[in-house]
Amino acid sequence: MKTLISLKNSMKTCLVSLFLILSTSAQAGIIYEISSTDIKVGDDFTIDVVFDNATQQTLEGFAFDINDEALQTVDYLGDSLFNLDFMSFPGGADIDQFVVSFDPINSAQVTLATLNFTAHTAGSDTLTLLGNDGMFTGIFLANFGYESVDSSVTFSVTDVPEPSAFAFLICSLVLLVGKRRASSK
Repeated sequence: MKTLISLKNSMKTCLVSLFLILSTSAQAGIIYEISSTDIKVGDDFTIDVVFDNATQQTLEGFAFDINDEALQTVDYLGDSLFNLDFMSFPGGADIDQFVVSFDPINSAQVTLATLNFTAHTAGSDTLTLLGNDGMFTGIFLANFGYESVDSSVTFSVTDVPEPSAFAFLICSLVLLVGKRRASSK
């Protein structure tokens, strides 16, 4: 009986070790490319999610969840896949779908997806991608490689200035120019 318990404990230890080895391989570098650094209320903008593949490993697929419930200043409108080598399989919502590449990619930087947003309120927000919150999320590399994509980016949305603020600015400039002309005569 003790031998059986010892064998079970050894199997558990081996499985946990194997999982840790697979999940702690070199971390995937995720780069966020925001289409505008000056986002105002009412603007539509995009964020490209790029896999920084410095070692040019063979990318065979990916899947990640967008934590869009936590976003306060923007609405997530969906995603786009522009790389023709990628094919998205149904089974999830939004970008949660499992995406594979029919022709494995070895590029140094690979755009995984373009995320589309519209800004509705001023403030600061953080977009988080979760890549290890389930069995089938993360970056999938050749030879059963796996890398987590948990990462985030923070951005700011500003108010559009009121028309009265523009009017005040123009009046102030006109008065300054007029005063300067009067003093130079």
